[in-house]
Amino acid sequence: LAALTESSGTRGGEFVTLLSAQVVTGVYPTILLDAWDRYDTRMGGSENIRPSDAEGAENQLYCLLHLSDGGEDVESVSLTSWTQALTIFAQTVDLLARGEEEVQFEHRDLHWGNVLVEKLAAPEDDEPQLIALCWPDLLEADKSRLRTTIIDYTLSRAQLTSSTLATCDLYSQKSLFRGDAEEDYQFEVYRLMRSHVRSAARQVAGEDADEKKGFYPGTNVIWCHYLVRKLL
Repeated sequence: LAALTESSGTRGGEFVTLLSAQVVTGVYPTILLDAWDRYDTRMGGSENIRPSDAEGAENQLYCLLHLSDGGEDVESVSLTSWTQALTIFAQTVDLLARGEEEVQFEHRDLHWGNVLVEKLAAPEDDEPQLIALCWPDLLEADKSRLRTTIIDYTLSRAQLTSSTLATCDLYSQKSLFRGDAEEDYQFEVYRLMRSHVRSAARQVAGEDADEKKGFYPGTNVIWCHYLVRKLL
């Protein structure tokens, strides 16, 4: 997916780049615990256990992922105009379209915490430009001054090569489908996505359809609908 970013030229949207990965063990560093505590306080609580409080914390294994910095998530970022919201949507749709075309990509978990936004500073000698509200201009980071990055492929699906399929069994993630839609539309999206996959699979292959391995890009459309609601 990162290769799609490299081949996209000046387009603003990016798939997050994995710079390095390591598996480590031991006591959680104080500096990271402090960061976790600040986040926990700012968010009013976390669904996760404080790392140092987990059973066997001193021998816990951790996977460290060093990723490119994509900015703030849509949930946290402060937008100053509706054109910025439109730009984020346009760049996200463009990313999904490129992913679908190249590797039959479905994100499957594109809530607003998984879409990052970086605000780009204009050069000092750059005169303000009136951005035309057309798709190409919205996709150009140099014109829109925004760069959108998609992250977290835990539930994603991609046909990396003719013989290599990276995917996740959605039906094993039962907790995804139990959330309260009145609390957040995100939880309803998971159920809509599951229903779409079941319906689309049976239309193609009947009752014997393989829902786990098939390519069902309608899931991306459902998440785009979710993103529009959040941006509005």
